[in-house]
Amino acid sequence: MARREPDMVVLERTHTRADVVVRGPAVELLLVISRRRPLDAAPALRSQGDRALLDHWIEHMDWVTDG
Repeated sequence: MARREPDMVVLERTHTRADVVVRGPAVELLLVISRRRPLDAAPALRSQGDRALLDHWIEHMDWVTDG
C-alpha cells in the first residue's frame, strides 16, 4: 500500500481497501510509474478504482524520476 503524505510517500505492507489498485508484474509497474511506458501500453497491468487518481500519481512521481 502506498499512501501519500504532504512531504513523502509511505509504503506499508498491509491488505486494506484502496481508492485505486494496480495488479501485474512489478517490472511493468516500475516502467509505468517511472513514465517509461504509458499505462495504456502495459497490457499486463490491471487497474481497478479511481483511474484519475492513478494518473495523478503517475504524473507526480518526481521522487522516482527526479523531474
